Amino acid sequence: MRPSASDQPSVVSYFVASFIPEPSARRLGRLAARLPPGVEPHSPDHLHLTWRSFDGLPHGTLAPLKEALCQVGRRRPPLTVELLGGGAFAAGAIWARACPSPALLALQADIDAALGALGLPEASYPFVPHVTLGVGPAGTRAPGFLHDLSTRFVLDTFALTTSGTQPYRMVRHFGLEG
Repeated sequence: MRPSASDQPSVVSYFVASFIPEPSARRLGRLAARLPPGVEPHSPDHLHLTWRSFDGLPHGTLAPLKEALCQVGRRRPPLTVELLGGGAFAAGAIWARACPSPALLALQADIDAALGALGLPEASYPFVPHVTLGVGPAGTRAPGFLHDLSTRFVLDTFALTTSGTQPYRMVRHFGLEG
């Protein structure tokens, strides 16, 4: 007898992200609350910039992954992120655009290299620096007020978290110390 899909163990989804610090998270949360009807806004405590996401983790890889990300944090200094404007992905996510500064792109590349060195699959889509404010149905358009968005904040940490159908669970935080 063949096992059903419900008998299969669920694959844990992970992401490496920096959560937006206060008071910027509150300000962005107020913008998210103004998104059009049919768009589910993200709460301020869930607003983050995703560096990389991936599904599943081969057995025995968690400890080396945490060590590799710790090393990334030791090499990379805190960075200033500037959000300018916003938009929407075709699938319905409405976002604030993070300017792709050299420091931002270097941190993302370093995280990507650390995951690649452990044999984790490459990202399935190109890195687009952004903070998702809310998610609506496919084809949702960004409201005009996002075009005037301009804010800066300093990121001094990132985290390995799990996601999926459950609330985010922090696996470990990493300081940017370089």
